[in-house]
Amino acid sequence: MGCAVQVLYMVDPIDEYAVQQLKEYDGKTLVSVTKEGLELPEDDEEKKRHEENKSKFEALCKLMKEILDKKVEKVMAATLLVLFAAAVSRH
Repeated sequence: MGCAVQVLYMVDPIDEYAVQQLKEYDGKTLVSVTKEGLELPEDDEEKKRHEENKSKFEALCKLMKEILDKKVEKVMAATLLVLFAAAVSRH
């Protein structure tokens, strides 16, 4: 994935609230990447690869959910990760 996206790294707890309220700054739309359902522009090849990965890791995700049970809300294959194999998101 190599789309041109500007990233603003925010680390303070108030940042998530600020992004939800501000929505736009200096003509740029602010979007939280921690929210499920974020969609970035992708071509047909990338969409196909993401669908293949989703089905490839479906059994693993199910097993992880069974093992972790109530410690997690959901386990799913991510489409946005490039450099890391997994991410833990808290909401």
